[in-house]
Amino acid sequence: MDHKCILIFLCLFGISTCANQDIPINHRPIADRVMHHILQNQNFMHHLKYLEDFQFDFSGMSDQSLFQTLKPSCLLELMKISQGPDVGKYLDALGKPSAGLFDGNTAWIGNYEECMSIPDSHYCDMKNVALNLVNRVTLLSNYGVCAPKECDIFDVTNLLNSSVNYLEHQLNRSLNFIMIFPANQSISPTNPVQPVQTNSLCYSDETYSKFSNGAIAMIVISSIIFALCVIGTTLELILTLIQSMMMETMGYMDDLNSLPVDSTQKQTNLAFSPESYSNIFLRFFLCFSIIRNSKAIFNTDVPSSAILSINGIRTLSIWWVILGHLIIHLTSSDNPVIFLNDWLKRFSFQAIGNAPVSVDSFFVLSGLLVGYLSFKRFETHGKLPLLRYYLHRYIRLTASYLYLIFFVVYLYPLLGNGVRWIGTPEKNCHNMWWTNILYINNIYPTDASKACYGVSWYLANDMQFYIISPLIMWAMYRFKIVGVLLTTGVFLFEYLLANGLIIHLKKASPIVAQAIDPSGGTFSFAAYQQYIYFKPWTRIGPYILGIVLGYVLFYKKTIKGRFAILFYFLGWLVAIGLGFAVVYGPFNAVTKSWNEAENLIYGMSFRLVWAIAICWVIYACHNGYGSIINDFLGWKVFIPLSRLTYGVYLIHFYVIDYYFATLNVNFHFTEVTLAFAFIPIIVTSYFLSYIVAVCIEYPVFNLEKLLLKM
Repeated sequence: MDHKCILIFLCLFGISTCANQDIPINHRPIADRVMHHILQNQNFMHHLKYLEDFQFDFSGMSDQSLFQTLKPSCLLELMKISQGPDVGKYLDALGKPSAGLFDGNTAWIGNYEECMSIPDSHYCDMKNVALNLVNRVTLLSNYGVCAPKECDIFDVTNLLNSSVNYLEHQLNRSLNFIMIFPANQSISPTNPVQPVQTNSLCYSDETYSKFSNGAIAMIVISSIIFALCVIGTTLELILTLIQSMMMETMGYMDDLNSLPVDSTQKQTNLAFSPESYSNIFLRFFLCFSIIRNSKAIFNTDVPSSAILSINGIRTLSIWWVILGHLIIHLTSSDNPVIFLNDWLKRFSFQAIGNAPVSVDSFFVLSGLLVGYLSFKRFETHGKLPLLRYYLHRYIRLTASYLYLIFFVVYLYPLLGNGVRWIGTPEKNCHNMWWTNILYINNIYPTDASKACYGVSWYLANDMQFYIISPLIMWAMYRFKIVGVLLTTGVFLFEYLLANGLIIHLKKASPIVAQAIDPSGGTFSFAAYQQYIYFKPWTRIGPYILGIVLGYVLFYKKTIKGRFAILFYFLGWLVAIGLGFAVVYGPFNAVTKSWNEAENLIYGMSFRLVWAIAICWVIYACHNGYGSIINDFLGWKVFIPLSRLTYGVYLIHFYVIDYYFATLNVNFHFTEVTLAFAFIPIIVTSYFLSYIVAVCIEYPVFNLEKLLLKM
């Protein structure tokens, strides 16, 4: 019985076929012909020279027979399958070795959809299979086995072990390169950046389709929001129709009576404005009008005093952020070794590898807008209305933010399935969501890997800077240049000191190339991420420079006269040079390791240097010395895209995650596949951001204005 069950398993999982031995070899299936030649040639394995150094230790394997280790129900199902019509599908759906093993292709997925389409079968993603390549154990990130539902991961593990033993017996040679770990042994993730399932798992149709109480609550909330948007939009359409009919009637009466009518007055009386209606319920519903909110987003009419270049900078920066996060996910492709050993060491790739400085552009823009608008308020009223100042910011940011957190936690898991699908990537949010609405998630929990909604560390920093900024701006307003120099000097000194001390004490490095082997070099990129990247005391520098820029632009501090052209020409040269130094300077660290002094100088200063370059671009463009750069950054197309940036920032990471998590085939990384993934992800992120904006962000903003006018 033991021997027969092993043969059945071999039939099902492609190691052998149960062909009749009396059939001539040339008339047997291809797989059986291959096995025949292997069994006939005992030196076959010897001819594969690169397998000579493989080692394998079976001392930990069980000596129990297959009959004793498999459940009777599993054995019975295997017997039925061996006599049934679906044997070929089971064989075809099995994960098989693929080319590119030494390029990092460790995902032998098989065919998930084909397996799940077989009645009473399920797909098992075995995380306990490894290869011993040149004395180095390499875990298969995925090994797909299609099995009857009666066979669990322990049964499949025993079948894998028995298959290896049977092949060794047939070949009279140890397969010293295959390792099967116990099914319940936890395996460390192969990709520390992206969460993966660490234990073997057999999937069913219900694995991720359970409706929790949280999911039901989110469906109810989403339905209410959708209903409000439908009602608000319908009411606006009706009011617009009534308005149009009234204007036609008035025009007809004017023609009939030949009386002069002030068209401006007529338009004013009939123009649509939710605040113009006395019925509070009507005004409430109109706040949710998709038409009204869409017009607000796509309106490109801006005041002449607006700083137009920030729209282009904001849009290009979020695209840069998306590209950087997309690259992180490509470490799970079928050729990550090519990516890590080739792409990261290219000079041209530095523009992608150093994409994290794009976040500092956002800090500059945030400080600039806060400063520019607040100094205007100081000059008009002499103070800031602090209660409204803080409340407006909190409400504006938190509504969409909180909704998306719970959407990702409770509804996102219902949207997909597959080999790489793990449900929500934000499992920490079940317990840590409160740190997000308090905007302290960049500080607590201290371990960043345990925080909720990973990309939101930026929002926590920005809110903390926003809270302390009135004191900074008051000192600048009250003491003018002295206040500017004093506050800037104090905060930049703190910024440089904090970065320098932590880099020195933690041996941290901002160089992305260090992420290849964080523990193998003198400096660690992982330490930089943990102790520096997320913390406010090491990120406030660019924000302070943004406030200073807001002061300079509001009070119109500029160079005039015959030296102006020379000043701006030299400024552009310096800014371009600084920007290139920040982005491409680390290439030197890829070709040769930096010493501690080089690492310290770059790590302390590069974010400030980048912020200075961004500040110059905005300053020169706003003062009319940006030429074609100002024309491009101030392009009206960027205005609506800029308004959607907040939603794109909150959403894009999960669009990327969804794309890769629902791939049931291996992603092969090339420049072309990267481009064809990048563009649709951007488009999808903007579309979803638009939905969130017109249904949540802008309605909340409208309601806030409505309440203030009551």
